[in-house]
Amino acid sequence: MQTIPILPSDPEWNKIDYLIKVGLSSTSVDIQSIDMLHSRATHDSWEKGLANCTILDSFVNTNELSVVNSIHDIQARKGTISLNPPMRFSVGAMRLPADASRKEDEHEVLYCRIAIDHALALETTSQQFLDKLPPGYDCFQILDPPDRSADDVYYHEYVMTNEAKVLPLFVVRFVFDPDGDMWKRNPICKYCNKKPAEVWCIQDAAKLCQGCDASIHDNHPIFGDHKRVPLHEADFMTPCLEHKLPITMFDMVSGQPMCLECPMTGGHAHSPLLHERVIPLRDAFETNATELKAATDAVRHKRATIRQQLATIDRRTSELHRNADEVEQVLLRLVKNLQQRLHTITQDKLDTLRSDTAELERQEGYFAWLDAFLQHQRKVVGPVELVPAMAAHKQLLQAAPDTVVAAAQEVFHDLQLQGDLQLCSVPLTPARSHQQ
Repeated sequence: MQTIPILPSDPEWNKIDYLIKVGLSSTSVDIQSIDMLHSRATHDSWEKGLANCTILDSFVNTNELSVVNSIHDIQARKGTISLNPPMRFSVGAMRLPADASRKEDEHEVLYCRIAIDHALALETTSQQFLDKLPPGYDCFQILDPPDRSADDVYYHEYVMTNEAKVLPLFVVRFVFDPDGDMWKRNPICKYCNKKPAEVWCIQDAAKLCQGCDASIHDNHPIFGDHKRVPLHEADFMTPCLEHKLPITMFDMVSGQPMCLECPMTGGHAHSPLLHERVIPLRDAFETNATELKAATDAVRHKRATIRQQLATIDRRTSELHRNADEVEQVLLRLVKNLQQRLHTITQDKLDTLRSDTAELERQEGYFAWLDAFLQHQRKVVGPVELVPAMAAHKQLLQAAPDTVVAAAQEVFHDLQLQGDLQLCSVPLTPARSHQQ
């Protein structure tokens, strides 16, 4: 399986460029190349087959791929990522390798699309939990991923287990300058590299301070004709990097700004619909601003719905905790009543056994007491006194009750729980729901 390079004029290029810039929260990203792993037809077919899922964008640093998921291995498997073991995919803010601090470093990421049907939210990343995906779920979502920082507005991690729901689409190489936006907000003179820039020279495509502008252009036979404007007026005078001419047009299909020469070269040349897709830059700015406002208004309504749903979930969560506490109190009362009943029955049985024990020990003690005295008499008196004593002893023995306490015949270890104590979730009827 061979990768297919795409050109800057391809709409996908502009989309990926913007996704990376949003992911890094920086406009100082310069894409070097984008290679496509799957055809658009394959991509469209994959999305169509997962129409009921939520499709999310994810960038994976290629140097963090496992040994079985190198770009070469993915190509060998016809564009499939191995998810054995399950693999994490981040969504939102991008994380570059910790040692990638130089702006000239080239980064390589794998742009994937992941399909989420029903994610099980976990507060832990322990492997023992990740190995047990309950029925009804197709992946895990880590609620507090370790890579999330306090500054992240949008960052989520999913652990995917189904290879059919991960589509690696593009290998993207780009250069990122972490300080680039700072220099854009507070540009320094390109000539002296010291003072703040205040002037834009269109021909030199340079930002200059007032002093350097004067020393370069004033009274110079050639440079003196260069057109300069205040820096805040230069937004619509950025030169084309390829042709060095001012950018004055915009391709509505590819999303690329152009100069007068651009339509004659590259992917724009000989396009039969060029006059329809290319409009003046200022018109494109107004058109996109209007369309963006309409899209923002639609999203505002959607966000309001999302916030309502979140409020509903918060309320349901509180209700669920309260309901569980109420049921638990009922259970505790039932258990307490059962414990009291258990203690009462057990005490009754023990009282019976203890009473029988006391009576039997009394009977046994009575006979032992008489027998001990008889033995004492035999040692102390002679036959004359012993004979009447024996007769009296015999009368006491004969007068003793014949009935012996039938101990433990009515007491058994027969305590047991009967019936099942069941806990169930009963859907609320509209009336019950309203009452609660």
